[in-house]
Amino acid sequence: MSGATKARSSAERRVLDEAGGLRAMTWVMAIMLFLTMLAAALGLATAGRRGCWIGSWRGG
Repeated sequence: MSGATKARSSAERRVLDEAGGLRAMTWVMAIMLFLTMLAAALGLATAGRRGCWIGSWRGG
């Protein structure tokens, strides 16, 4: 393997590693967003039962 080919494959590996990190971060962000929405939905669903002020906008 020549030096140019070795350098090119090294650069390609770095690009692939950076893309892999970006994909992982996208999944982490998606999971965190899902958990945030789930927590918000559960909080709103249980607010009326507890007599919380958040549930008062529904007239409850």
